[in-house]
Amino acid sequence: MSETLIKVNDWGTILDITVTELSNNNSMIVNLSAVTAIKIWLKQYNVAKKSVTGTFYTDGTDGRIKYVLKLGDIDTAGPCNMQVELTFGLAGHWYSNWVTFNVEGS
Repeated sequence: MSETLIKVNDWGTILDITVTELSNNNSMIVNLSAVTAIKIWLKQYNVAKKSVTGTFYTDGTDGRIKYVLKLGDIDTAGPCNMQVELTFGLAGHWYSNWVTFNVEGS
């Protein structure tokens, strides 16, 4: 995710996420074209964890997914934790590590 300033109750901001895996100490982009569902989990301090539905940024081969924030998705200033859950059809689910970004007050 690039460094974008996110404020409380922002909407229209694109969360641009590139999924990578570590191989021989090198970060490698993961081909996501076989993914059948993209869920992004958001967890803010003192707020219940919520899931939103992501989409491919292009066709998934570049490892990029996105979600466009809607009003109310981010409603608390401070750290926000984010995790990606990918479904590969019958092959099962894959979860990313949690990453944290900061949400500024409005």
